Amino acid sequence: MGILGLTHDENGAPLEKLPVTIKVAIGEGPKPDDETSRPRALFHFVFKRRTMRGQMVYWEPVPDITEVFGDKPTELTVIFLHDDPREVCPSEYALWTRKGRLCHGELVQITNGNAPRYEMQAIRRTAEHPEGESWPGNHKYVDGPKKGQPIEACGEGCPELESGKCGPSADLYFILEKFPSLGAICRLHTGSKTSVPNLSNAVAQLHSWNGGRLKWFKAILKVRPELRWHPGQFGEWESSVVPILSLEIGGETLDRLVATIDEPAKLRVGALATSADKQRIPFVVRESEVERGPEIAGEFYPQNKNLLEEQTGAIIQSPGNAELCARICELAGLLGYRAAKTKILVGQWRQDLVGLERKLQHELDEGPEVPAPGNRGKRSGG
Repeated sequence: MGILGLTHDENGAPLEKLPVTIKVAIGEGPKPDDETSRPRALFHFVFKRRTMRGQMVYWEPVPDITEVFGDKPTELTVIFLHDDPREVCPSEYALWTRKGRLCHGELVQITNGNAPRYEMQAIRRTAEHPEGESWPGNHKYVDGPKKGQPIEACGEGCPELESGKCGPSADLYFILEKFPSLGAICRLHTGSKTSVPNLSNAVAQLHSWNGGRLKWFKAILKVRPELRWHPGQFGEWESSVVPILSLEIGGETLDRLVATIDEPAKLRVGALATSADKQRIPFVVRESEVERGPEIAGEFYPQNKNLLEEQTGAIIQSPGNAELCARICELAGLLGYRAAKTKILVGQWRQDLVGLERKLQHELDEGPEVPAPGNRGKRSGG
């Protein structure tokens, strides 16, 4: 009949796990074959599909979709395939690198017997916990001007948010009305501080207006130019025009607006049995971070391209091991190890960091004669 959790849920209903096959964007990432190429913004939508080139997979333009919408479309009619706003347009703060999210945080409800409150909570990959741990927890700075002080929590005050390494991150999932494809889905990613709330708030409003329904409803996805002011290099204010996304449903009158909202649902209800439709719990399978990392970092955070290689890992250790980890990083640097290799070693030896310090010190003094952690009781050479 099926596989629990893979093809069907615990009630025996089939899961709608849809792969992302079409990327919709308002920008172009750096050219894959040009190290000096930079991402650039567009004021119209483009459509991409994964293509194999040699041993690498790239997003390439899709001529058949472009032919349907024209060369530079600024409006698209999109249809949602889920009732949950968090599946239609998930958002978070994220520090994207070409290997995935180094750190990501989102709004979490906290209940402690009183009225519920909300706060940002983050998960970060560290040398001690490559799989990720709550951030910042009890971590403190181990070097720099803030040495010994607690690291700021996720949100306002976070140094990486203020530096631009981290930022808002949102994805909109839909199918195109003029180029529908059941069994797959489109995805649009944005890191704009204006576009992210525009899309998220519009989805939330539509969800509220429709009594908790979003599935099979359609809206108009738009991109328009807006003027923005920002401090210039010499302290003077400078202006620039940037593309901004919005999601809208309109009508000449309020009655017409309500009719426009209801229309897709009526068509869908007439085509399928509502009882069967209500029992389904569809959701979208998004690409893995390993797949998405190079794309998102290259297109939206080019300054993070080599972030993992540049970090020593010393500033993200817990207080109890701060000095020890700083010493390990120092020894690794003297041995000429790259930061990536140091992180791997710390991850492998995280249960015995003292042993790792001895190993590195021994290599520095006498050469690499100490065995790997799986064979610590014997020497590997004579």
